[in-house]
Amino acid sequence: MGFNQIIPLSCDRPNFTGCDQCALNVMRPHLIPLASQFIHNGNTPCLPLPIEQTGQRLSVRVIFDPDGKHYLLLLEEAKPPSFSIPALELIGLTKREAEVLFWIAKDKTNAGIAKVLGCCESTVRKHLENLYEKLGVQTRTGAVMVALESLGLLKA
Repeated sequence: MGFNQIIPLSCDRPNFTGCDQCALNVMRPHLIPLASQFIHNGNTPCLPLPIEQTGQRLSVRVIFDPDGKHYLLLLEEAKPPSFSIPALELIGLTKREAEVLFWIAKDKTNAGIAKVLGCCESTVRKHLENLYEKLGVQTRTGAVMVALESLGLLKA
């Protein structure tokens, strides 16, 4: 099981414990891109910053107060993502589209996927059309590659 750590920060005064300061020093090079993303997005919330080392993943999120003077660093230890149907749903696919893409990655044909899912082959083709559009691709291989990249399983 992972851990969660919240570090409250204030622009008015530093309020770090020694442990928090140590963690911030280690993360400093990783936080710079997160800060620039925040500024670039016009001070709107930005995506979490994943930090990976020796098979472990730490997700860093910055949560800002509307006044802009206080913010929280939320550190979450997470399992590395897997290529699974629930993970594919997290990248914006419906459950059925995720199931189709999962079986595509397992080298199933449309007929084979239809049999596994208990639907018509034309339904599988329609789900493929939809997921191709969502992922911005034109082929089965392209769809799997984009999904792998989106899940952080393949570096672009």
